[in-house]
Amino acid sequence: MKVKTYISEELQPIFDKECSCVRHFSPELRVQKYSNAIVMPSRGWGEGLGGVLDNNGDFVPQSAFTQGYEKVYCFLENDVHDRNESVVFLGILSHCWGHALVDNFRHFWFLMNKQTELLNKKIIYVTDNNTPLQDSIIDLFGMAGLDLHKAELITQLTRFDEVFIPDSCVINNEHGALWSCEYKKIIDRIKSNVKVPHDILSNPKLKRIYFTRTQLPQSTCDIGEWTIEKIFRDLGYAIIAPEKLSLEKQLQLLLNCDAFAATEGSVAHNAIFTRPHTSVSLILKAPYFNPYQWMINDLAKVDCTYIEAQDSFRIFDVSYGPFLMIKSKYLCKFAGIKYESFTLEKEFSKMCYKYPILARITKKCCSHFCSFSNPI
Repeated sequence: MKVKTYISEELQPIFDKECSCVRHFSPELRVQKYSNAIVMPSRGWGEGLGGVLDNNGDFVPQSAFTQGYEKVYCFLENDVHDRNESVVFLGILSHCWGHALVDNFRHFWFLMNKQTELLNKKIIYVTDNNTPLQDSIIDLFGMAGLDLHKAELITQLTRFDEVFIPDSCVINNEHGALWSCEYKKIIDRIKSNVKVPHDILSNPKLKRIYFTRTQLPQSTCDIGEWTIEKIFRDLGYAIIAPEKLSLEKQLQLLLNCDAFAATEGSVAHNAIFTRPHTSVSLILKAPYFNPYQWMINDLAKVDCTYIEAQDSFRIFDVSYGPFLMIKSKYLCKFAGIKYESFTLEKEFSKMCYKYPILARITKKCCSHFCSFSNPI
């Protein structure tokens, strides 16, 4: 994994430390059985995302969404429904696309390895907000080899005779996010089920693609991405709003491109589906490096470049923002253009960042007066 950087001196020590970390681990994966275990659905990030309790009422750590989310909320015995069944717990599945690419597959390896004692058992799961998953995530599981419609979403407290829980094949802990060969097999299977059509293969405009978030309803959390988008368009990148395409079409574009760019976060995690040594440009929208992205860069063997293009002085949460993106001197150096410390565009972005209502009005006006279409 070749890494280049256009970042501030303040972030450089963190970057250097991240570069030195190992991203791969080789676990001896097992499947644990729990008798008379209770499956808890989610009650949200505050009370608890759910999981499995053993017959002593203790939380099973491997059933957590990820390390640090082992929360048990209060409930009454009368709230628990009993079922005389033996099931396999697929995990706590997230609606967030970035987590869907990583955490949703942490227990999936048993299907890839064809664990014979589990293949005929019912598969169950819970979701992070206790509602059904969107079609794109169901399609993603389908490409990995599981029809999620045949699995069961558990939405109420349920005690099963037996609950089998496979170990995690990808983890995120104090050492960072780590991938295993079993997890890579899942990603490779998804990629192998995608055939890139001739109209994409033969289109030179689709060799360099930028996945934008500006068309998302919640994109008012990402103030100033229009500036980033314009720079990459001028560099010859096709601007793609992935949510406007089918999952298959998104993956076709990713497998075909020679260069991929996106702001760091869920949208950048799509780099996991690019070919080895694809040039990946990651635009930092906060003074923070996403641990999953380092893992993805390593697994996918991409040649990545980190570019700091942020002035997020009012961060409440590095995952949700709000974020202020600007035409920074680092971005200008990367693009080979002149840097200007003061521009009306930059000042307007700062006003939108300071006053969210202005960002929402701008978003609505752009949606009403400007048309956007993917260039395919």
